[in-house]
Amino acid sequence: MNAETNSPLLNKLYQADKWLRDELRLVGPDRIRKGIDLVKEIKSASRADALARYFATPDRAEKILTYIEIVEFAEAFDFIRKCYGIWRRVVRNKMQNIVNGPQLITEESTDDNSNEARNKMFEFVLGARFDMVGLSVELCEPDLEILINSRRYLVACKRPFGAETVQRNIQDAEKQIIRNMDKRSDNPLGIIAISATRSINLLGLGIPVNLDSAMKGMASRLNGLALSHVPVLNSIQDSRVVAALFHLSAPAISQLGGLSPAQIIVEHAIPGKEHIDGELLRLMQVAKY
Repeated sequence: MNAETNSPLLNKLYQADKWLRDELRLVGPDRIRKGIDLVKEIKSASRADALARYFATPDRAEKILTYIEIVEFAEAFDFIRKCYGIWRRVVRNKMQNIVNGPQLITEESTDDNSNEARNKMFEFVLGARFDMVGLSVELCEPDLEILINSRRYLVACKRPFGAETVQRNIQDAEKQIIRNMDKRSDNPLGIIAISATRSINLLGLGIPVNLDSAMKGMASRLNGLALSHVPVLNSIQDSRVVAALFHLSAPAISQLGGLSPAQIIVEHAIPGKEHIDGELLRLMQVAKY
């Protein structure tokens, strides 16, 4: 059997690329095709036991970050397609934004809102993680709504452009959640979700590395980010905003010798309030590819 056809990741990406073009009829989903080419290169290097040499190039950072993003997209694809069956216009608009965003993370900017493509993708990535562990997930204001033990939670997803803007994003998320909770009669609770993609230097983790080391390194960095923002989180007065989640992905060498992104989520429970079940978070952190 051809190695490509035996790759769950590539099969999923080919399926997604076809769906974007044939079903959504989106123009210019070249980010996905370029991601497919990168996955082929990495899998070829893995088979030849040449990953270290493959990444020993000036564009190492671009390769690593692009790989993280394309695998996150593949993992989220089934969730995206499921959402499209319910919220067609919303999903199509988000996907048009995503596929037409800058090819490289280093090319995005807040000046022209080109960072919106990856901001929208974070909503799908986190929603897919909730969906994978069997939670009911809806696309609604502020970004997501999930059902945990018969209780509804509104989730505001934020992707700060740098460590210096995390506090402002937490405060903006709090306002969004409260504004939307005030419109509801069913008394939902609120969760602030922060992507640390741009707030933590992934290359500082020394990747690619052993999967266990990657998880420990990511957890340490995320814990540090959460702890540094305890004052602003603890200052939240509205008792309905109960927790903050900090999310990060990084690639690591899998047991099979290939490259496998690990995702980790760290929760900060706001004192005196409910918190998310630890087993739920553990299940959400399983690397798929």
